[in-house]
Amino acid sequence: TGVQTCALPIYIKGQLKILDSIPFGILKITETKNGNTDSLYIKKDELYKMLSPFLSDEISQSLLQTEYEEKVFADAGTKKVNITYDVKNEEATIHQIVVYMDPLKEEISLLYITGFFEESGRTIKKQLLWNHNKGFQIISVVDPSTNETDSYTEKIIWQ
Repeated sequence: TGVQTCALPIYIKGQLKILDSIPFGILKITETKNGNTDSLYIKKDELYKMLSPFLSDEISQSLLQTEYEEKVFADAGTKKVNITYDVKNEEATIHQIVVYMDPLKEEISLLYITGFFEESGRTIKKQLLWNHNKGFQIISVVDPSTNETDSYTEKIIWQ
């Protein structure tokens, strides 16, 4: 394997420690599908609620090894190593995880996760993108099985 699967939970927890140490405000920007944008500074308790998809139990060493198929690809164009975890069981919440590694720095530069989450009786397709030491964004598509979808993007920036 290109990256030890245990590195993902450790990486996310390490990023959370950085967040905990930030003494200034955390900016949240929300964009809706019709182009409306709103921004505000949020408290850490709201931030931690937003982080729950990144902290899913499905992102664990044992599940990544047994419930996901790992593929490693060295991308000469981006000079990154992409490690993709595709779910074997379509009933799982998280369907795909892509880790973008910088082999020169030996660190994760981006983390991309897609999945289907139940919230308030609705299925929400989420695309999660974690940008190393800078922020994250969550793109949510409410009830993707219908033609009547409501989508929005939430960006969190701390650096």
